[in-house]
Amino acid sequence: MISVPAFRENGVAAGFESALNDLAERVSKVHVHIDLDILDPEIATASHLAPPGGLTLKELEAALVQISEKFTIRSGALTA
Repeated sequence: MISVPAFRENGVAAGFESALNDLAERVSKVHVHIDLDILDPEIATASHLAPPGGLTLKELEAALVQISEKFTIRSGALTA
């Protein structure tokens, strides 16, 4: 799991790259699960439990692009 501060520390790409590289050693196809609570509640309120300071839509999009550049996305889920 990657925390939002760690994700932002060196930018989206750098914060995520190590985890994706580790995974790419084992698989080439992935299921992407997005829990909407990861988004900042000012952008989208999926749950009253979502803490402030979550990802922006731009950060989420950048992460999805990065995943799609490294893997075949076979399925996905959006949950709250």
